[in-house]
Amino acid sequence: FRYGGDEFTVILLDANEDWTAPWSEIFPAAHRGFQRAFDDAFVPWLAGGDATYHLGTTPAQVRATISARRAALVAHPATLPDGTVIDARSYDTGINALLYKTVLYPYLGGALSAVERLDTATADELALAAYSFGYQVPLTLTHDVDPMIAIRCQDTRSPSVPGTIATWLIDRVRYPLIGKYGPQECAFWATPPTGSPVTGRGMPPVLMVQNTGDPATPYDGGLRAHRKTPGSRLLTVVDEYSHAAFNLMGNACVDSYGRDWLIN
Repeated sequence: FRYGGDEFTVILLDANEDWTAPWSEIFPAAHRGFQRAFDDAFVPWLAGGDATYHLGTTPAQVRATISARRAALVAHPATLPDGTVIDARSYDTGINALLYKTVLYPYLGGALSAVERLDTATADELALAAYSFGYQVPLTLTHDVDPMIAIRCQDTRSPSVPGTIATWLIDRVRYPLIGKYGPQECAFWATPPTGSPVTGRGMPPVLMVQNTGDPATPYDGGLRAHRKTPGSRLLTVVDEYSHAAFNLMGNACVDSYGRDWLIN
């Protein structure tokens, strides 16, 4: 198998999408993945750390605290002493970003706690809140977003505008963390797609590593890709809610198996 000038005899792919599906199905899957990580992993973890974070002793109390703060930020964005503005969207964006890895949960918990007591938070706590929730999504396209949209929209066919909006109206209720932030732009892409279907056929032996709780690339997508890719093997990491595992999370079993696959 060649890519550019390089030849591959084995491949390891970590945190896999269903690459046989169109992008219009792949990206909405992340709405479900992040919502699941938030509800099933992070919120219970935060409730268990109430002595540190003071956001609620039960998952229901934690959700209520975060929902109330989001509603307050809709009406009145917060301005930190350094000038950083935190609004509802940047609040959600920060939560989403820090759900990528479970090792980031303490930082997200600390940032959420700081926003609840801005008047008494320390300088370090305010800096953490600014770093976590201060990113404002640009209203115009940027150099890093432009290529991603172009590749995604040009590569595979998207549903119609009415179909896309119908899906968004469902996702914004079902996955409120990030599902509410706009329908997919590819429905409005004017140029017909030019990409070819990805089948996985003709690839060398592939080891796929997949966490069952991966927020960005949910497990079921990787499982479908595995089943449709001849010669692939699937290494499942159970009850792990981080994005990617090999040589990243200190999992000796995954790292050993992956290195052995690549070397031997």
